[in-house]
Amino acid sequence: MSRPAALLVKKDRGMTSGSFRSLRYRRSLTLLAAGILIATVTLYLALPIIALFLRISPDLFFTTLRDPQVQSALWLSLFTTTITLAVVLIVGTPFAYFHSRYTYPGKIIVDTLIDLPLVLPPAVAGVASWLWFPYMLAFPVNLLTGAVHGHDVWGGFRGQLIWIAVWLFLCRTAWKQGIKRYGAAGG
Repeated sequence: MSRPAALLVKKDRGMTSGSFRSLRYRRSLTLLAAGILIATVTLYLALPIIALFLRISPDLFFTTLRDPQVQSALWLSLFTTTITLAVVLIVGTPFAYFHSRYTYPGKIIVDTLIDLPLVLPPAVAGVASWLWFPYMLAFPVNLLTGAVHGHDVWGGFRGQLIWIAVWLFLCRTAWKQGIKRYGAAGG
């Protein structure tokens, strides 16, 4: 189906030099924003490394690199990174190709399992910091080793008392519900 010539002419007339200027202006703003974003991310990643090199002298840096424990840690990091890279290339790449190209039963579950490590650690850390674990397990150890001082000691005791009260309330409530539901008679 061909279009009438009048419509083609109207379309051609609609593109004025002003619209080309606004298009160039938007492109330049987009490039400027992308440049600022790239510079910000680069500085965010590079500043800690630069600060590390500015805080210590080159002699201390190379002396530290010659330390056997540091060399062992660096070799271990290199070894584990190499093994991880090999596993990802051998197993992960073919699986990712298969997973993205084909539909199979349970694909939604696999998607969830793939996304879970990205979402779960922050959520688990947030929930765990409010649960009884820090107050009943870590706080006594930190108190005995002298790792907590001042207001943190009172905050730890307050957290322990709150969780003891919560557990006593839950136990008492469960006991009352159990007594109401079950009864025993005998002598």
